Amino acid sequence: MNISNSSLINSSLTLNGLINPTTKYYTPFLFVVYDANSKIIAVSLPINSSLTYSFKLGCSYPCQNCTNSNSNCSTCYTSIWWITEIYLSQVVNTTTYTCTDKCLEGYYLNNGTCTPCNLNCKTCIIYGTNYSNGSPSTCLSCNTSMFLFNNICYSICPQGYYGSGSICSACQSNCFTCATYNQCSSCSAPFVFYSNRCLLACPAAYVYFLNSTDNRTYCVGCPANCKLCSSSASPSCIKCNKGYLLSNGTCVLVASGCPAGKYPDLNDNCVACQCLSCSGKSYNCTSCSGVTSLYLNQCLNNCPTGYYTLSNVCTNCPIKCAQCNSSTYCIVC
Repeated sequence: MNISNSSLINSSLTLNGLINPTTKYYTPFLFVVYDANSKIIAVSLPINSSLTYSFKLGCSYPCQNCTNSNSNCSTCYTSIWWITEIYLSQVVNTTTYTCTDKCLEGYYLNNGTCTPCNLNCKTCIIYGTNYSNGSPSTCLSCNTSMFLFNNICYSICPQGYYGSGSICSACQSNCFTCATYNQCSSCSAPFVFYSNRCLLACPAAYVYFLNSTDNRTYCVGCPANCKLCSSSASPSCIKCNKGYLLSNGTCVLVASGCPAGKYPDLNDNCVACQCLSCSGKSYNCTSCSGVTSLYLNQCLNNCPTGYYTLSNVCTNCPIKCAQCNSSTYCIVC
Protein backbone atom coordinates (compact mmCIF):
# COMPACT_ATOMS: atom_id res chain seq x y z
CA MET A 1 0.00 0.00 0.00
CA ASN A 2 1.34 3.39 -1.01
CA ILE A 3 0.72 6.01 1.70
CA SER A 4 1.65 9.59 0.97
CA ASN A 5 0.92 13.04 2.36
CA SER A 6 0.16 11.74 5.83
CA SER A 7 0.15 14.14 8.72
CA LEU A 8 -0.86 14.23 12.36
CA ILE A 9 -2.62 17.48 13.31
CA ASN A 10 -4.21 18.21 16.71
CA SER A 11 -4.64 14.53 17.54
CA SER A 12 -6.20 13.89 14.14
CA LEU A 13 -4.67 11.73 11.45
CA THR A 14 -5.39 12.38 7.77
CA LEU A 15 -4.30 10.04 4.96
CA ASN A 16 -4.62 11.08 1.32
CA GLY A 17 -4.21 9.31 -2.02
CA LEU A 18 -4.45 5.72 -0.85
CA ILE A 19 -4.42 3.23 -3.76
CA ASN A 20 -4.31 -0.51 -4.17
CA PRO A 21 -0.63 -1.37 -4.69
CA THR A 22 -1.52 -4.36 -6.84
CA THR A 23 -3.96 -2.76 -9.25
CA LYS A 24 -2.57 0.76 -8.93
CA TYR A 25 -6.17 1.90 -8.64
CA TYR A 26 -8.29 3.02 -5.71
CA THR A 27 -10.26 0.22 -4.06
CA PRO A 28 -12.51 1.14 -1.10
CA PHE A 29 -11.26 -0.53 2.05
CA LEU A 30 -11.41 -0.20 5.81
CA PHE A 31 -8.42 1.50 7.44
CA VAL A 32 -7.66 0.56 11.06
CA VAL A 33 -5.12 2.21 13.35
CA TYR A 34 -3.61 0.15 16.18
CA ASP A 35 -1.60 1.28 19.17
CA ALA A 36 1.61 -0.35 20.38
CA ASN A 37 -0.43 -2.96 22.24
CA SER A 38 -2.34 -3.96 19.09
CA LYS A 39 -5.48 -2.27 20.38
CA ILE A 40 -7.68 -0.55 17.81
CA ILE A 41 -7.62 3.19 18.41
CA ALA A 42 -9.21 4.45 15.18
CA VAL A 43 -11.17 3.17 12.18
CA SER A 44 -12.08 5.00 9.00
CA LEU A 45 -13.51 4.73 5.49
CA PRO A 46 -12.85 7.30 2.75
CA ILE A 47 -15.04 10.33 3.43
CA ASN A 48 -15.12 11.72 -0.14
CA SER A 49 -13.92 11.14 -3.68
CA SER A 50 -10.48 12.65 -2.86
CA LEU A 51 -9.64 9.37 -1.11
CA THR A 52 -9.12 11.11 2.23
CA TYR A 53 -9.13 9.10 5.43
CA SER A 54 -9.57 11.03 8.69
CA PHE A 55 -9.14 9.82 12.26
CA LYS A 56 -9.78 11.32 15.71
CA LEU A 57 -6.99 9.99 17.87
CA GLY A 58 -6.98 9.86 21.64
CA CYS A 59 -10.48 8.32 22.10
CA SER A 60 -10.93 4.74 23.24
CA TYR A 61 -12.28 2.58 20.43
CA PRO A 62 -15.10 2.27 19.49
CA CYS A 63 -15.54 5.99 20.32
CA GLN A 64 -15.11 8.00 17.14
CA ASN A 65 -15.22 11.27 19.08
CA CYS A 66 -15.14 11.85 22.81
CA THR A 67 -15.46 14.65 25.36
CA ASN A 68 -13.77 15.28 28.72
CA SER A 69 -12.24 11.79 28.75
CA ASN A 70 -11.18 9.25 26.14
CA SER A 71 -14.00 6.89 27.20
CA ASN A 72 -16.90 9.39 27.28
CA CYS A 73 -18.06 8.94 23.70
CA SER A 74 -19.95 11.57 21.71
CA THR A 75 -20.06 9.59 18.43
CA CYS A 76 -19.29 6.00 17.50
CA TYR A 77 -17.93 4.11 14.49
CA THR A 78 -20.96 2.69 12.70
CA SER A 79 -21.86 0.85 9.50
CA ILE A 80 -18.31 -0.38 8.89
CA TRP A 81 -18.84 -3.29 6.52
CA TRP A 82 -18.04 -6.53 8.30
CA ILE A 83 -17.61 -4.98 11.75
CA THR A 84 -20.71 -5.20 13.97
CA GLU A 85 -22.92 -2.12 14.11
CA ILE A 86 -21.93 0.07 17.07
CA TYR A 87 -24.27 2.53 18.79
CA LEU A 88 -23.95 5.36 21.28
CA SER A 89 -25.50 4.47 24.63
CA GLN A 90 -25.73 6.30 27.96
CA VAL A 91 -24.18 4.44 30.89
CA VAL A 92 -26.96 3.66 33.37
CA ASN A 93 -27.30 6.20 36.23
CA THR A 94 -24.48 8.40 34.83
CA THR A 95 -24.05 11.26 32.34
CA THR A 96 -21.34 9.27 30.52
CA TYR A 97 -21.85 7.70 27.09
CA THR A 98 -20.20 4.63 25.66
CA CYS A 99 -20.37 2.73 22.38
CA THR A 100 -21.98 -0.68 22.27
CA ASP A 101 -22.90 -3.25 19.63
CA LYS A 102 -26.32 -3.81 21.20
CA CYS A 103 -28.73 -1.51 23.01
CA LEU A 104 -29.16 -2.55 26.64
CA GLU A 105 -32.46 -3.66 28.19
CA GLY A 106 -34.79 -0.67 28.47
CA TYR A 107 -33.24 1.16 25.48
CA TYR A 108 -34.04 1.36 21.76
CA LEU A 109 -32.12 2.58 18.71
CA ASN A 110 -32.84 6.22 17.82
CA ASN A 111 -30.76 7.65 14.97
CA GLY A 112 -27.66 5.71 16.00
CA THR A 113 -28.13 6.34 19.74
CA CYS A 114 -29.51 3.93 22.34
CA THR A 115 -32.32 5.92 23.97
CA PRO A 116 -34.47 4.89 27.00
CA CYS A 117 -37.81 3.20 26.24
CA ASN A 118 -41.02 4.74 27.55
CA LEU A 119 -41.26 4.92 31.34
CA ASN A 120 -43.38 1.78 31.82
CA CYS A 121 -41.54 -0.40 29.28
CA LYS A 122 -38.92 -2.79 30.61
CA THR A 123 -37.91 -3.54 27.02
CA CYS A 124 -39.13 -2.12 23.72
CA ILE A 125 -38.56 -2.61 19.97
CA ILE A 126 -34.80 -2.03 19.70
CA TYR A 127 -34.45 -2.11 15.90
CA GLY A 128 -36.76 -1.37 13.01
CA THR A 129 -36.52 -2.89 9.52
CA ASN A 130 -32.90 -3.24 8.33
CA TYR A 131 -31.54 -1.87 11.60
CA SER A 132 -33.49 1.38 11.31
CA ASN A 133 -34.91 3.19 14.32
CA GLY A 134 -36.76 1.19 16.97
CA SER A 135 -39.82 2.35 18.94
CA PRO A 136 -39.91 3.74 22.50
CA SER A 137 -43.62 2.99 22.88
CA THR A 138 -43.75 -0.48 21.30
CA CYS A 139 -43.12 -2.43 24.50
CA LEU A 140 -41.93 -6.04 24.53
CA SER A 141 -42.09 -6.39 28.32
CA CYS A 142 -43.14 -4.17 31.23
CA ASN A 143 -41.77 -2.96 34.54
CA THR A 144 -42.94 -4.51 37.82
CA SER A 145 -46.70 -4.20 38.54
CA MET A 146 -47.42 -3.35 34.88
CA PHE A 147 -49.10 -5.59 32.30
CA LEU A 148 -48.35 -5.91 28.57
CA PHE A 149 -51.25 -5.64 26.11
CA ASN A 150 -50.82 -4.95 22.38
CA ASN A 151 -47.25 -3.70 23.02
CA ILE A 152 -48.45 -1.16 25.62
CA CYS A 153 -47.89 -1.38 29.38
CA TYR A 154 -50.92 -0.86 31.66
CA SER A 155 -51.25 -0.62 35.43
CA ILE A 156 -54.82 -1.96 34.99
CA CYS A 157 -55.68 -4.12 31.99
CA PRO A 158 -58.36 -2.88 29.53
CA GLN A 159 -61.96 -4.05 29.90
CA GLY A 160 -62.34 -7.71 29.00
CA TYR A 161 -58.80 -8.54 30.17
CA TYR A 162 -57.10 -9.27 33.48
CA GLY A 163 -53.52 -9.13 34.72
CA SER A 164 -51.90 -12.55 34.50
CA GLY A 165 -48.24 -12.55 35.49
CA SER A 166 -46.83 -9.70 33.39
CA ILE A 167 -49.39 -9.68 30.56
CA CYS A 168 -53.09 -8.94 30.03
CA SER A 169 -55.07 -12.12 29.30
CA ALA A 170 -58.61 -12.29 27.91
CA CYS A 171 -61.58 -12.87 30.22
CA GLN A 172 -64.26 -15.43 29.33
CA SER A 173 -66.43 -14.27 26.43
CA ASN A 174 -69.42 -13.50 28.69
CA CYS A 175 -67.36 -11.39 31.12
CA PHE A 176 -67.16 -7.63 30.70
CA THR A 177 -64.49 -7.39 33.41
CA CYS A 178 -62.82 -10.12 35.46
CA ALA A 179 -60.23 -10.75 38.18
CA THR A 180 -59.12 -14.10 36.70
CA TYR A 181 -60.32 -16.23 33.80
CA ASN A 182 -62.77 -18.08 36.07
CA GLN A 183 -63.77 -15.07 38.19
CA CYS A 184 -65.93 -12.47 36.44
CA SER A 185 -66.60 -9.13 38.14
CA SER A 186 -69.18 -7.80 35.63
CA CYS A 187 -70.91 -9.20 32.54
CA SER A 188 -71.53 -8.33 28.91
CA ALA A 189 -75.16 -7.90 27.84
CA PRO A 190 -77.46 -9.81 27.91
CA PHE A 191 -75.76 -11.72 30.74
CA VAL A 192 -76.20 -10.85 34.42
CA PHE A 193 -73.59 -11.12 37.17
CA TYR A 194 -74.08 -13.69 39.92
CA SER A 195 -71.44 -15.14 42.26
CA ASN A 196 -68.44 -14.44 39.96
CA ARG A 197 -70.31 -15.91 36.98
CA CYS A 198 -72.31 -14.55 34.07
CA LEU A 199 -75.80 -16.05 33.64
CA LEU A 200 -78.75 -15.45 31.35
CA ALA A 201 -81.14 -15.25 34.33
CA CYS A 202 -80.93 -14.67 38.07
CA PRO A 203 -81.62 -17.68 40.33
CA ALA A 204 -84.63 -17.87 42.66
CA ALA A 205 -84.74 -15.28 45.47
CA TYR A 206 -82.55 -12.91 43.44
CA VAL A 207 -83.56 -9.86 41.42
CA TYR A 208 -82.03 -7.97 38.49
CA PHE A 209 -80.33 -4.66 39.29
CA LEU A 210 -78.96 -2.28 36.62
CA ASN A 211 -76.03 -0.33 38.06
CA SER A 212 -76.14 3.19 36.60
CA THR A 213 -72.43 3.69 37.37
CA ASP A 214 -71.11 1.01 34.97
CA ASN A 215 -74.38 0.24 33.12
CA ARG A 216 -74.00 -3.46 34.01
CA THR A 217 -76.72 -5.80 35.32
CA TYR A 218 -76.24 -7.70 38.58
CA CYS A 219 -78.23 -10.32 40.52
CA VAL A 220 -78.94 -8.97 44.00
CA GLY A 221 -80.27 -11.24 46.74
CA CYS A 222 -83.71 -10.61 48.23
CA PRO A 223 -83.99 -10.37 52.04
CA ALA A 224 -84.18 -13.69 53.91
CA ASN A 225 -87.42 -15.70 53.54
CA CYS A 226 -88.58 -13.34 50.77
CA LYS A 227 -90.47 -14.70 47.75
CA LEU A 228 -90.52 -11.47 45.70
CA CYS A 229 -88.54 -8.25 46.12
CA SER A 230 -87.88 -4.89 44.45
CA SER A 231 -85.06 -4.29 41.93
CA SER A 232 -82.42 -2.12 43.64
CA ALA A 233 -78.94 -2.27 45.12
CA SER A 234 -80.57 -3.05 48.50
CA PRO A 235 -83.84 -4.81 47.61
CA SER A 236 -86.95 -4.56 49.82
CA CYS A 237 -89.23 -7.54 50.10
CA ILE A 238 -92.66 -7.27 48.43
CA LYS A 239 -94.04 -10.73 49.28
CA CYS A 240 -92.81 -13.21 51.87
CA ASN A 241 -92.69 -16.99 51.86
CA LYS A 242 -95.54 -18.90 53.52
CA GLY A 243 -95.34 -18.72 57.31
CA TYR A 244 -93.89 -15.18 57.30
CA LEU A 245 -95.32 -11.68 57.59
CA LEU A 246 -94.10 -8.69 55.57
CA SER A 247 -92.87 -5.86 57.80
CA ASN A 248 -91.02 -2.78 56.45
CA GLY A 249 -89.52 -4.72 53.51
CA THR A 250 -88.39 -7.71 55.57
CA CYS A 251 -90.01 -10.99 56.59
CA VAL A 252 -90.82 -12.02 60.16
CA LEU A 253 -92.24 -15.30 61.44
CA VAL A 254 -96.01 -15.43 61.89
CA ALA A 255 -95.39 -16.82 65.37
CA SER A 256 -93.34 -13.74 66.25
CA GLY A 257 -96.08 -11.37 65.10
CA CYS A 258 -95.87 -7.83 63.81
CA PRO A 259 -94.01 -5.02 65.57
CA ALA A 260 -95.86 -3.07 68.25
CA GLY A 261 -98.71 -0.97 66.85
CA LYS A 262 -99.09 -3.04 63.69
CA TYR A 263 -101.21 -6.06 62.76
CA PRO A 264 -101.38 -8.54 59.85
CA ASP A 265 -103.82 -7.71 57.04
CA LEU A 266 -105.53 -10.17 54.71
CA ASN A 267 -102.33 -10.42 52.60
CA ASP A 268 -100.06 -11.08 55.60
CA ASN A 269 -98.61 -7.58 55.53
CA CYS A 270 -97.90 -5.83 58.83
CA VAL A 271 -99.91 -2.60 58.71
CA ALA A 272 -101.31 -0.07 61.13
CA CYS A 273 -104.63 -0.93 62.73
CA GLN A 274 -107.48 0.06 60.43
CA CYS A 275 -109.67 0.89 63.46
CA LEU A 276 -109.37 2.78 66.72
CA SER A 277 -108.17 -0.51 68.23
CA CYS A 278 -107.64 -4.07 66.92
CA SER A 279 -107.24 -7.60 68.14
CA GLY A 280 -104.88 -10.02 66.38
CA LYS A 281 -105.47 -8.71 62.85
CA SER A 282 -105.40 -5.21 61.38
CA TYR A 283 -108.99 -5.70 60.21
CA ASN A 284 -110.26 -7.32 63.46
CA CYS A 285 -111.59 -4.14 65.05
CA THR A 286 -112.46 -3.79 68.73
CA SER A 287 -113.41 -0.09 68.64
CA CYS A 288 -114.00 2.63 66.04
CA SER A 289 -113.46 6.36 65.77
CA GLY A 290 -115.02 9.38 64.02
CA VAL A 291 -118.27 8.71 62.17
CA THR A 292 -117.64 4.95 61.90
CA SER A 293 -119.35 2.34 64.02
CA LEU A 294 -118.25 -1.15 65.10
CA TYR A 295 -120.14 -4.05 63.49
CA LEU A 296 -118.87 -7.64 63.42
CA ASN A 297 -115.27 -6.49 64.06
CA GLN A 298 -115.47 -3.90 61.27
CA CYS A 299 -115.80 -0.11 61.34
CA LEU A 300 -118.63 0.97 59.03
CA ASN A 301 -119.75 4.41 57.93
CA ASN A 302 -123.40 3.26 58.20
CA CYS A 303 -124.83 0.51 60.36
CA PRO A 304 -126.91 -2.17 58.56
CA THR A 305 -130.73 -2.19 58.66
CA GLY A 306 -132.06 -3.06 62.12
CA TYR A 307 -129.14 -1.33 63.86
CA TYR A 308 -128.44 2.22 65.03
CA THR A 309 -125.22 3.92 66.18
CA LEU A 310 -124.59 4.16 69.87
CA SER A 311 -121.11 5.33 71.01
CA ASN A 312 -119.54 4.19 67.70
CA VAL A 313 -121.09 0.73 68.02
CA CYS A 314 -123.85 -0.67 65.82
CA THR A 315 -126.64 -1.59 68.29
CA ASN A 316 -129.79 -3.65 67.67
CA CYS A 317 -133.06 -1.72 67.30
CA PRO A 318 -135.82 -2.54 69.84
CA ILE A 319 -137.88 -5.72 69.29
CA LYS A 320 -140.47 -5.43 66.49
CA CYS A 321 -138.65 -2.36 65.13
CA ALA A 322 -137.21 -3.00 61.64
CA GLN A 323 -135.43 0.33 61.40
CA CYS A 324 -134.62 2.92 64.03
CA ASN A 325 -132.32 5.80 64.92
CA SER A 326 -132.25 5.21 68.66
CA SER A 327 -133.49 2.79 71.29
CA THR A 328 -136.69 4.80 71.69
CA TYR A 329 -137.44 6.00 68.18
CA CYS A 330 -138.59 3.42 65.65
CA ILE A 331 -138.75 4.44 61.99
CA VAL A 332 -140.10 1.19 60.43
CA CYS A 333 -141.93 -1.52 62.31
